[in-house]
Amino acid sequence: MTTNADRALEVCRDRVARSAETRATIGSIWNEYIGQVPRRFVLKAGRDDSHRIVAVETFDRMPVRLSTLFGEWLLSAPVES
Repeated sequence: MTTNADRALEVCRDRVARSAETRATIGSIWNEYIGQVPRRFVLKAGRDDSHRIVAVETFDRMPVRLSTLFGEWLLSAPVES
């Protein structure tokens, strides 16, 4: 016979497993995105010929799916007290 406590524990374990799946998916999407080198250092002209500005420019936006999954992960991640 399954008790309420058993059911609650099953749900908790499933949430932990789902959180791990989401985290793994985030990692895969991030690795694919960052592998395309979406950001680069650029050297820009400064106020005169003896000054330069080093900046980081983003050429490819981060996939929207990363934001969605990160939000899901935050909501489903187990909380330690």
